[in-house]
Amino acid sequence: MEYLDIQHVLAMHEVLIEKYGGLHGVRDNGLLDSALSQPQQSAFGEDIFTDIPSKAAAYAYYLSENQPFLDGNKRIATAASVTFLRLNDYDLNALEKDVYDIIMDLANKHLTRESLVKWFQKNSAKKDEERANARKIS
Repeated sequence: MEYLDIQHVLAMHEVLIEKYGGLHGVRDNGLLDSALSQPQQSAFGEDIFTDIPSKAAAYAYYLSENQPFLDGNKRIATAASVTFLRLNDYDLNALEKDVYDIIMDLANKHLTRESLVKWFQKNSAKKDEERANARKIS
């Protein structure tokens, strides 16, 4: 399993700010480190986030919740979660509008962490499974 490191997330944030505008920079390095460590957390020897989609949800949740950047926290929450899925051979199978809506609900505190995990589990698929399901349909 591949996780995102801080350099990768900082580079993604830089690209997002350049493309869409906003303030460059980290507001709080500790909150950024905390957000990026959450998908790997365990308790009593068991992963808290047990599968790839739930770990992607953790990136989205904690980057949005912690607000570690001066600007673009919702954008980096989205980009980091989708990038993590892709690094681990998963796709997010949701319309752009649905992704926007779920991230806005998260940012506006209308969505729990558990609900976000369920949404990612429902809307993510391993690339091999996706191809197999497409073959079954055709």
